Amino acid sequence: MKQHVKCFSVRHEYLEMIKKGTKTIEVRVASKYFQDIKEGDILLLYDGYTNIIKARVKKVDYYLNFDDLFDDKNYEDVMPNASSKEKVIDKLREIYGERENLGVIAIELEVLDYIWEEEKKVEKCKEST
Repeated sequence: MKQHVKCFSVRHEYLEMIKKGTKTIEVRVASKYFQDIKEGDILLLYDGYTNIIKARVKKVDYYLNFDDLFDDKNYEDVMPNASSKEKVIDKLREIYGERENLGVIAIELEVLDYIWEEEKKVEKCKEST
């Protein structure tokens, strides 16, 4: 099976959670770009800054909607800082709106590597003192 590489942006706060290992599932609506993601694929996730995470897809699951997703998955694996499943669903609906009707994809991630510019700035600061 051919391994794909996909690049897409993730909000900075969620990218930090992926890096720390507290967010292990990335959720997307099943748009054409995401429909062919498979186990073993490599994802390059980036934020609006210069931070990048390289991750391997461990598992991909498809659902009709966010309600079905969280009947199967733990909401804390998607948004570790959320206080309830309902709050996560509300936030995802705020982000995706009616595109939820395309279906929902849960992508389980394994972080392989990352480039974190903020850490480089801290290292440079320490070196100069």
